[in-house]
Amino acid sequence: MHTDRLWHILAPAAGDQVATRCPIAKDDAPEFMHDAPFLGVGDFFPQIDVQAAYINLGGEVASYHFSSLDLGRPCLVCVFGTECCISHRFAMPELERRVWQPYAEGKSSLPCVAIARGASASALEEFRKDCAEKQRVGDRHIRQVAMPLVPDPDSLIFKQLAQSIVPRLYLLDSTGKIQAATVGYNPTGEEGSNAVNRLLQEAQTMPDVGR
Repeated sequence: MHTDRLWHILAPAAGDQVATRCPIAKDDAPEFMHDAPFLGVGDFFPQIDVQAAYINLGGEVASYHFSSLDLGRPCLVCVFGTECCISHRFAMPELERRVWQPYAEGKSSLPCVAIARGASASALEEFRKDCAEKQRVGDRHIRQVAMPLVPDPDSLIFKQLAQSIVPRLYLLDSTGKIQAATVGYNPTGEEGSNAVNRLLQEAQTMPDVGR
């Protein structure tokens, strides 16, 4: 089903050079890195069954059950790094606005969760606070993160997916099988052609995703 289209969506994750330098942060990240994915379209996502913390519409910490073994509905998963500029300045804010917020408000049936490579639960609490504070003081890019965050302190989940690069986006079907995937995120790309949009378009072809 949609095999040709899914392969093209996955193509950037099939060992190509991926842009990894953030246009905002002044760091030593290489401009491009070679990607080495371990799982792709047609594979099952690593086995995860957790209660992931999120911030509800009332501003309170709540718990979201995420089980890749029995999702029951399609889900979009972002694997990111708290230290990755492109992740938290570009990919995460867009996921928050275009996927999690509509789901939380009952306007979409497609949820999303984010898995934090190398981060503990306490580190994720600090990450949320830091993002909220930077939005409060007027950062142009960083926004408060409300979506469910899954800690991956020893990178055990990430190591099943790939060798090195984040952010990675995965569209899972209701059984936890990967339907589409991307790696990297082009901050200068148009919203209609970026990674989040491509996976949202693919989600619309799935019969159990309604708007």
